Order: sequence, then C-alpha cells, then structure tokens
Amino acid sequence: MSTDALQIAVLVAVLLHLGALIWAVASVRGRYAVLAINVLFSAAVLVYWVPRLPGEVSFLLADRGSEIGDYQIALLCLIEFGVLVSAVLALARRHVPALLTWLGFALNFLMTLTFAVLVFALAIDL
Repeated sequence: MSTDALQIAVLVAVLLHLGALIWAVASVRGRYAVLAINVLFSAAVLVYWVPRLPGEVSFLLADRGSEIGDYQIALLCLIEFGVLVSAVLALARRHVPALLTWLGFALNFLMTLTFAVLVFALAIDL
C-alpha cells in the first residue's frame, strides 16, 4: 500500500469515528453509529491478526523468557473479540452496558488516532 493510500485510509477511519461520536451525542439513536464502528473496526482487527496469531503464540511459547507485554497481539485479539461480541449483542437488542460500548469505541478510536500520528506526523510507511 502506498503512503498516500494509507494516509487516506487512516484519515477516513478518523473521520468515521468523529462522525459516529458527533452523531451519538447529537441524536437519540446515535448509539447505533458507535456500535457499527465497533463492529467494523473490531472485525477488521480480528481479520488481520487472527490468522497471524498461531505463529505469534508458538514463537512466544518457545521463548521461556517472555513477559506479559510480549502477548500484546493475543491480548488485543481477546479485547477486540469482546468488543465485537458486545456490539453484535447490542445491535441484536440484547442488554449490553453502555460503558462496554463506549470503552470499545474509545479503544478503537485511540488506536486509529495512534495510527494517524504514525502515518502523518512521523511519516512512517506501514
């Protein structure tokens, strides 16, 4: 992926999050935008990382000196799976605490903003 395409993708992701946040604050049914963003971004993270997870875990298990920080990919997948399940349940009109929805949204938004800093301010080509 070229740097320009990556910058456009990250900018769109940031704008989607901002739009969902504004809609959630301005509208009674704005929570659905936040849930949709949670489903979209959690699914994207899982689609990218889950196929790579077995190799990551087997590499870590082979190294007996690994620390909890070494399992950040596995922990990210676990958290994103929780965000995805809670968002799907909320969209299916099951009771899900609003705090869970907003924590998932905040996590995804912070990751998106982090990528924006990496791509724009530091000019890193991922």
